[in-house]
Amino acid sequence: MAGKFGFKVFALTAIVVLFAFASGLASAAEFSADMVHRFGAMTKEGKFYVKGKRMRMEGTTGQGITIVNGDTGTVWVLQPEQKMYMEMKKGAQTAQPAESDEELSKIADKKFLGTETVNGYPCEKYLYTYHDKALGSMTQWYSKKLGYPVKMIHSSPQGETAFEYRNIKEGGVADSLFQVPAGYTKMEMPGMPPGMGKGMGQGMGPGTGPGMGQPKK
Repeated sequence: MAGKFGFKVFALTAIVVLFAFASGLASAAEFSADMVHRFGAMTKEGKFYVKGKRMRMEGTTGQGITIVNGDTGTVWVLQPEQKMYMEMKKGAQTAQPAESDEELSKIADKKFLGTETVNGYPCEKYLYTYHDKALGSMTQWYSKKLGYPVKMIHSSPQGETAFEYRNIKEGGVADSLFQVPAGYTKMEMPGMPPGMGKGMGQGMGPGTGPGMGQPKK
């Protein structure tokens, strides 16, 4: 059962979304969208929901669902077919991401690249170049109306990963989407190495998730 869950995919998704909510999501954001996630040569499509500091991604781990609670620093990965889930908490990782745009400015140079409309939303485009060359750079298209990035591309020596949100529908996101459904059993990953977050975080870079946070000029 654990093998089918896909440890590598879970690890990648978990660290990405951990960086996302730890980077200061705008509490006013509330929308649903079609999500396109590209990692190297792999492209996946799914659904994305955000409400304040909570996120839900469907289609990133096979048939799995990833739920993030940014208020508690918890990530759940659900397997609906087996009615099972895995849990990861922010405190489990030793490579902590920046908590806000102000904190990010201490580890990266930020450059305003102008404005650009992405999927119908006027966006401010920013380039973050990390002081640590191993972390590479991150380009973000941030929508003030949504209070959230519409597109993000992170490039590093390990490869390139990108998130983009299309067919965005504002508001109307139910709280129940961000809860583990009743009847699900918590599953532990056999052989998960101690300090998993440390190994997972290296090379990913702060803010490599689907929503970097709220930029300030």
